[in-house]
This record gives sequence, structure tokens and C-alpha cells, in this order.
Amino acid sequence: MGCQSELPSCESTTNPFPTPSGLGDGTQYNPNIEISKVCSFAGEVERGQFYRRKIKDGLVFCLIPSSFWVENGGWTINIGDEIGDECDDNFAGIVTPPFHGNNATFVQGWQFRNKMNTADNESNSPQTRAFNFIFNQSDFEATFNSHYPDPAATNSGIDVTKIPRSSGIFIITELKLGNLIPNEFAWIESMKFEVKIYLSSD
Repeated sequence: MGCQSELPSCESTTNPFPTPSGLGDGTQYNPNIEISKVCSFAGEVERGQFYRRKIKDGLVFCLIPSSFWVENGGWTINIGDEIGDECDDNFAGIVTPPFHGNNATFVQGWQFRNKMNTADNESNSPQTRAFNFIFNQSDFEATFNSHYPDPAATNSGIDVTKIPRSSGIFIITELKLGNLIPNEFAWIESMKFEVKIYLSSD
């Protein structure tokens, strides 16, 4: 679907996330900006559908259909800019640990089922997910290069812990699963959700 150009509603707030500790305790990528508002919106998607919502100038929230485990099994939460229509580089995934394997930016049908796909899993998977994000392409590239350094490249000297970043919350409010066949992977037929994006004052 095309980008929804209507801006989300925003209200004043304080930072609900722990201050980054730098100790590798999971908080090191939490917001390091002064948060003064939260911008909220709701949406819904059906299997394989692309969702794109403008947050503010230069910042877009996307749900990109994902086929990591099964074709169109769910979505990847993506924050991008307005240059690429597909939110190509993920400003959220690059600062949302863990960086290998399953993390909060992946929303997949199998996460809500047990290993054999015969029943809901015991926790029914987290339906509220917190993710982090940065704000622009140059900071994305600097962060990417810090995670995956090129031995032949010249060190830029950028301290990526100083790159401005914030966080958002993705809340699944309604979920319909499909392919509930034992020993296969479930997929998401449809999903309703709410999103909260934490920002500083412009």
C-alpha cells in the first residue's frame, strides 16, 4: 500500500525507557535524546501487504512482508527515510539487539505457536515489542560499519554511541493466524496494531 501521509497525533511525555548504561545489559541502544513527545497511530495489514506511515518529515514507519521462515509469514518492523519507497535500510534493526537471530523487529506467525505448530505457545509470544531506531542514512551507514567493519576501510573515528537514537513500541491488538498444520510454520493472515514513536521536540 502507499504511504499514509496523515501525520500521527502526538502528545507530551517523558522518557519511559531506562537510560543507556553502556554495560551491555540490553539498554545500550535505548534513547540518548531528550524525549518530549510520543506520536501514536494504528493500522492493519493482511498477509503479504506492505504498510507505510509517515511519522514526520524524513522519517517513515514500515511493515515489510517477510519470508524468512515461510513465504509472507509475517513482517519486519522498519524505520526509514523518504528517499526509498521500500524503506530499504532499516534504521530500527541496526540498533535493536540481538543482531543475530530473532529480535523485536520480527513479527512472525510461528512466534505465536509451539514448536510443533499444534497449539499456541505458552506465552503466546510478546504482543508488545519495544524497538530502537536512528534518524538518517548517514548515521545508519556509520552504525552498520561499526557492526560489520571493513578491514580495508579507513576508520572514520565516529563514536556510534553518540549517534542520536530513540525508541518505539509496537502493540499487536488483533491477530489471525493461518497454516495451523502440525510440523509446518504458521503465518499471519491479518493483524491490527498500534504504534508509539518517542521523539524530541522539533
